[in-house]
Amino acid sequence: MSQRCEVQSGPGLVARGAGVVWVGPDCDREFAEVLLSCAQLTGAGSAGVLRAVAAAASHGAGSFAVAVPNGSGWTALWRGDGRVHDGHDELEGTAASGSWLASAFGGDGHITVGTPPRGSAAAGSSAELTELTDLTAGVVPGGRALLIAEAAAGSDSGQARPSSAAVPSSAAPSSAAAAAVAPAAPDPEPEPRGTEAAAPNSGDVSTQMWSASTPTPQLLFDDGKHLSIDSDLVLGRRPEQHDMVVNSGARPIAIEDTQNVLSSAHAAIQVRGNEVYLLDLGSLNGTHIASASASEWTRLDAGVARRLEEGDRLLLGWTIITFALGPQA
Repeated sequence: MSQRCEVQSGPGLVARGAGVVWVGPDCDREFAEVLLSCAQLTGAGSAGVLRAVAAAASHGAGSFAVAVPNGSGWTALWRGDGRVHDGHDELEGTAASGSWLASAFGGDGHITVGTPPRGSAAAGSSAELTELTDLTAGVVPGGRALLIAEAAAGSDSGQARPSSAAVPSSAAPSSAAAAAVAPAAPDPEPEPRGTEAAAPNSGDVSTQMWSASTPTPQLLFDDGKHLSIDSDLVLGRRPEQHDMVVNSGARPIAIEDTQNVLSSAHAAIQVRGNEVYLLDLGSLNGTHIASASASEWTRLDAGVARRLEEGDRLLLGWTIITFALGPQA
């Protein structure tokens, strides 16, 4: 049904499978995992599943927006800062446990999820999106996603709008209310299981997996050790019990810490196609980064992914690690 998904940089995460999901940075981690799995939903029962998901959300679960195919059109669920735009208008929906649910809308080839577009033209034109990632499948950091979809033959996106009893999305909980319950140190949301098995679009370099001809990225430690990044990693004093290790298969990397400045699970390295991201896992003393030419360190916000570039230096406690795109002499 869909052709491509353009993700705009910003806070939060965007997942794509059969549908597309945006999860705001104020979301509870456990609920965010459920939402990200919704990207795989498809079929006529999607409205019932999304309604059940909404019912399972706590009052402070944060902002999100979900759009999934239902066989004849699309079903959407959103809350807080999350909005869904069908290419013409922002959707209206019926109340669903503090969220808003709309089904059987056509989308007319363009569906936007995430933070509200800057007017109707923004949702229907990729020219309004900057710093884009073209996502074939999986999870990437992002503030909004534009799904460019094939419109069904003879469909009319206006004929399936919610009834007059629908509640306008402008009545949804405000972003200020969502921000008031933002966790101080959230864990990052792992990628839904199985999404990497999807065949990548040959024109989408950001979601292709590493090939034999691609140098394996490395972490170069200040004591001379180096580590190949061939999977997601969790770094810290005792990272083996972190959820990303136990539930998602990330590799634990224990760092010697005689001064107790590292958290048990301090930071994570996540491989997303041909890109590598760094996340702070809510560490007490923070995760800092500096480019190869920078003279000052920048502290990362907890749970917000930062794409790594050649020569970036990572500071975890007193441990300095350099990111390199291949083996170093």
